[in-house]
Amino acid sequence: MANVLLAGPNYVDATFFTVSFSGGAWQAGLPLTNLRDPQLAVVARSTNATLAATQFDVDLGTQRLVKALAIPFSNCSRSATYRIRSSTAAGSFVAPDLVTDSGWLDVYPIIYPWGTTLYGSASWWDGRMSPEEAAVSRMPIIQVFASPPIARYWRIEIADTSNPDGYIEIPRLVLAAGWQGSLNMAVGSGLGAETLTGSVRSLSGASFFDRREAARTAKIVFNFLPEDEAMASAFDLIRTIGIDQQLFFAWNPDDTVHRHRRSFLATLSQLASVESSTPDRFAASFELKEVMP
Repeated sequence: MANVLLAGPNYVDATFFTVSFSGGAWQAGLPLTNLRDPQLAVVARSTNATLAATQFDVDLGTQRLVKALAIPFSNCSRSATYRIRSSTAAGSFVAPDLVTDSGWLDVYPIIYPWGTTLYGSASWWDGRMSPEEAAVSRMPIIQVFASPPIARYWRIEIADTSNPDGYIEIPRLVLAAGWQGSLNMAVGSGLGAETLTGSVRSLSGASFFDRREAARTAKIVFNFLPEDEAMASAFDLIRTIGIDQQLFFAWNPDDTVHRHRRSFLATLSQLASVESSTPDRFAASFELKEVMP
């Protein structure tokens, strides 16, 4: 299991340098610059579903170290694939300028281990979401680099030419260095959900509900961090992100089966303290809440 990842701050949101988008074909009213908007209801939408239209380049302004790239969700169909490349030269995503190439990967990977679905169900055959699940799911695209590349230019390609909507729609892009502790989260860290569903009770006692999708939550605790890491990584991240900036959370970046269940765009619910756990070791905790569209 890889150590938990807190990917932030997001380079796309930076105010002290300029990040630019180009490439593909995107609707004038729903442009790529919408990927900067923290409100997930504000999206970028391609003009059609051809591969030439559903790709785009990102210029980070200078060479930057990137630990994680994430798109929180999209309208991609069950058969969609994606490819992520980085480069040191504008428009050139081949050697010798190429830095990383993910190859073509499934947007919807295997998420049901053998034996976890009933025989004959739509997911039993290949372990993937059923078409019905895929139509309403929010499957993220996540690329976490074991050896973070240093690159200025990034190209994201989405291949989904048979998408029934006739276009690709994405709400947000995360490109961040992030932090993985030298020690993983402690026992007692966990995942949960916070309901947004409202309820009222009639005079007869019957309950009526205004159903809303539950937001995922996580409480991550680190114990016995070295002092330098506790200060320069954990404490600085808390101060930089605050409660208003977004980061991308991944419980286990190496996991592909449950990664979509345990990874999400989040904000800090509160600013925790970094506390002494021994004379020269420190504890830090993070409480996160999913950003909802």
